[in-house]
Amino acid sequence: MLDRCEGGLSHSGLSGGEVAAVVRLTIDNSPTAMRIAIDLDDRTIRTWAGQVVSSLTFKRRDRFPVEVRFLRGGVVQELPSGATGCLGLKADKDFNGQFVASGLGWTKSGTGIAATYIFDLNLNTVQISALFAGVPTPSSVALMLEIEWAEGDIRTSSNTLPVTLENDIIRGNEGVAEEGGPIYPLPGNLLTKSEYADLITHPADTNNPHAVTAAQVGLGNVENTSDADKPVSSATQEALDAKAPALAPSKFRLDPTGGLQLFNPDTNSWHALLVRGSSGHEAIELSSAIP
Repeated sequence: MLDRCEGGLSHSGLSGGEVAAVVRLTIDNSPTAMRIAIDLDDRTIRTWAGQVVSSLTFKRRDRFPVEVRFLRGGVVQELPSGATGCLGLKADKDFNGQFVASGLGWTKSGTGIAATYIFDLNLNTVQISALFAGVPTPSSVALMLEIEWAEGDIRTSSNTLPVTLENDIIRGNEGVAEEGGPIYPLPGNLLTKSEYADLITHPADTNNPHAVTAAQVGLGNVENTSDADKPVSSATQEALDAKAPALAPSKFRLDPTGGLQLFNPDTNSWHALLVRGSSGHEAIELSSAIP
């Protein structure tokens, strides 16, 4: 199958409610691209001419551009600079499943009322091949399509649209099947509102929310003690022990005669160091002053 669009759109008119026949290859005069528009007022998917699209039909293994325009009041709108988009296809009703095909980014063409956002859609994927793996091989499978666009932090999605993916007959030059896209986050992996609030405040939390220990960061021998409470190390104690013994805490006083006395707390008594005699002070041996 050549890389061309053999799909089509079913649509209803703007004023009528009946669904028209599938239109192939001639939608808005583009035989090689699928051209659709998204109404920004009601998020419906429409043709470029403004008709509401009720379903899409694609052909397996094709690869083609999907050219998207955005409408408001029937007039083409250009999205703000930096807007991004995503087109996703999933198996019908498998909302939490993996994309079977996707366009995870677009290229922009034109400005103003000619602004067009183009997805490269590849329908030759591993996931689509798996959908056609039954016996007998199905002639078609049901999918669903959605387009999301983001303007800064604001994300908006189109309405979900049913898609019929037809099997192909002529094969051989489509190349190796690719991955259809990322797995959509399952409900168990989605953040609740409170979890999100915790997440955004987490960087400023200084209360060790992960209970990291000193040993885990290489500080297992560090203790958070004040300087006054720090013990004397073994090496310091050994150095102190090697020094000459110091006198016990003591006080000095003069006796009534003018001599000098030393108070020894070990004996709780005073001892004369110097005595005053007729010829002046006389020293007393220290050993006799301190028993």
